[in-house]
Amino acid sequence: MSPAAAVLLVLAPLVAAQDDELRQQFRLKRDLCLVGCARRHYDLAKWCWNVELLPQSTAEVLYALELSDDRHKPSKTALAKMQALDGEFWQKERKPPRAAHVNTYNKKAKSARKADLREHLELAKWAHGKDLVEEAQSVYERILKWNGDPIELDKKGRIKLEKGTVPEDLAELILADAVTINGRLYIRDEFLANLPSFDAIYEATSDELRVRSPLGEELVNDLHALGEALLPILEKDLAGSPVERMELFVFPDRGTFEEYLRGAGLGVLLGADGVADRQTYVAVVCAAGKSDDDLRGLVLHELTHLFHYGVTRAVLPDWYAEGLAETYGGQGSFEWNGKKLKPGGFLAPHRMDSLRNTEALIPLREMLTAEAAPLFAAADKSGAWRFYAQSWAFVRFLRYEAGEETAERFRRWETMATGAALGAEKNNLRSTNAAPAHELFLSLFEKDLTLLADDFEFWLSTL
Repeated sequence: MSPAAAVLLVLAPLVAAQDDELRQQFRLKRDLCLVGCARRHYDLAKWCWNVELLPQSTAEVLYALELSDDRHKPSKTALAKMQALDGEFWQKERKPPRAAHVNTYNKKAKSARKADLREHLELAKWAHGKDLVEEAQSVYERILKWNGDPIELDKKGRIKLEKGTVPEDLAELILADAVTINGRLYIRDEFLANLPSFDAIYEATSDELRVRSPLGEELVNDLHALGEALLPILEKDLAGSPVERMELFVFPDRGTFEEYLRGAGLGVLLGADGVADRQTYVAVVCAAGKSDDDLRGLVLHELTHLFHYGVTRAVLPDWYAEGLAETYGGQGSFEWNGKKLKPGGFLAPHRMDSLRNTEALIPLREMLTAEAAPLFAAADKSGAWRFYAQSWAFVRFLRYEAGEETAERFRRWETMATGAALGAEKNNLRSTNAAPAHELFLSLFEKDLTLLADDFEFWLSTL
């Protein structure tokens, strides 16, 4: 054995030990970073609770738990208390949250996420300085995914960030797996990883909403303007606002739309024309065979779902979720002149006709537990369209037509279900567990459900 080889043999265990020690230091610093971020969002959750932005409070607690890999004990305790609150708390009459509080939340949430990015950037710089390449790359990629903007390089080949840059050697590794859209590079997130290939993709973007499609610049600009007009309306009506940017992708044909759904693990929804995915926070719609107004309605429908997901992690029954979305995007229920949006009207005449035929209605108890996906998967989709129309009508009936006492109980159910994030499951953003929210609804309405069904059917007959 040569002297040099002998020296390497002696030094190898020391180098390995130092390497292990550095990685342990990184894990400690990473955990401290994540817990610090979790604490920041926990504090924001407490502020939200004090000003009665209850759904957003719970969403911030859940976000804190996600950031800390479920290790932030105060957030675990807070969530348990939120979900264990008894009926007396939720029966309290509350005024709608003040717009000023929603605006303040937006500012606080944006500030919190900027601080999250700063702490992650410091962690990435430290890891890179210690030659922990994989660890540094993973943190930089997380920062880029959070930003969601196109990748821009400086003259030295470094990726530009809002504060600082990604070093050249790491930028090279990250760029090797980037996605090109219209000549611009993007970090490959979960959505882009499953997106089929297109020759060109057009984009319209703001801080709140990004719209993409291969169908041309005019279409994405129109749909972006439509979505931007919807956001302040939803912010007022749902008393909240998602800080994370909403994403919409419009597919030109059924084939690529279904190819995406299969690749994204959403094959159960193949029969639908649009999907809002809480996990990727992207709404996807299929434009094939749609008139301009029908496509706009579909976009409004899915963006309403996505907005609601950004405000609460609760899993609501399909009748409520679809009824809410149809309120803003049902065929005929909105007016759009290219600048101003007016939602909340009655559905188009052919949709209303299905409600006037009371013999064809879905029995109320059956409607309360029905799932939309199997109805759209059927060869005959008339049952699905009837379910959507009836859901729209039932939400409208409970809010405005069934009397103040019923409307108050309905508001209480909405507040408790969303405030306690009923049905949310740890690390499962695609949870479909609507049973807790359904059971709560029955606890409030079971005693007079038969009378409610009769009144609902009578109201429909008068439309």
